[in-house]
Order: sequence, then C-alpha cells, then structure tokens
Amino acid sequence: MSDLTFADLGMPADLLAAVENLGFTTPTAIQQQAIPVLLGGSDIIGVAQTGTGKTAAFGLPCWPRSTPTSASSRRSSSPPRASSRSR
Repeated sequence: MSDLTFADLGMPADLLAAVENLGFTTPTAIQQQAIPVLLGGSDIIGVAQTGTGKTAAFGLPCWPRSTPTSASSRRSSSPPRASSRSR
C-alpha cells in the first residue's frame, strides 16, 4: 500500500481542506490513479470494486470546475433556505 495522501494528489487547497475536514487522509487506489489525471483535464475510464471510493475519485476533480469563483456568483448561487414552519 502506498503512503500517498490527498495532499499529494494536486488538489486545490480549498478542496483538500474540505476532504481533510471530513476525516479523509489516505486515498484509495482508484483515487490515487484517477484524481491527478482528471485534475489535469484528461478523460479516464476506471474500474474498481464497490466501496473503493469511485464516486470521490471521479467527483472530487469536477468540484473546482463547477464552483463559482467570484464573491457575487457565490452569493447568487446559494440554495434557497428550507422553511422551518411546521404544518
């Protein structure tokens, strides 16, 4: 097993902080192989057993491209708040 951490995969600092805040430190094999390639902009096909972290392997590299970067777009992209009124 490799001693790689998520910090070694080249993820943006804010994404890395989010992953680490969730308690994840060591990427699985599919994550080690997929994340750097996808962050580089290439397409891949990956095969791994259920429960090995494929969703994070493919989803985490997409996150920086799908999040707004300016303060005004961050404000306008906030989801609506749920009503706390009971029926």
